Amino acid sequence: MISTLLMLVLINASRLQFNEQPLQVYSQLEQRAELRAKYIYNSKQWSHLGWKESFIGLDCSYIGENLAREYTNTEILHKAFLKSPSHAANILKARYNVIGIGTYEDITVELFCDKNK
Repeated sequence: MISTLLMLVLINASRLQFNEQPLQVYSQLEQRAELRAKYIYNSKQWSHLGWKESFIGLDCSYIGENLAREYTNTEILHKAFLKSPSHAANILKARYNVIGIGTYEDITVELFCDKNK
């Protein structure tokens, strides 16, 4: 099972290695990441299609999303994200300051934003 708390710790440790500020959990974004994970699982719609809708009504001008499925180990998933240039770019992007991480069954969603910048 993926631990969202451990994922946050791993993300922030990676950011600190690259001299980036740690991300803070944004509770509204976390709720939306959980809803998105559940939607992806239930609809069997494996794509980024519609991901921007997760940010409607939030104070974000720059946004990003990472998706994963079929991972059960948090450390292995984080390492896989870092090996992917597009996923690593989201994790390490200086512009982001908040994150929401959601899981449902075997789906993990990370939503990033630059709240109040």
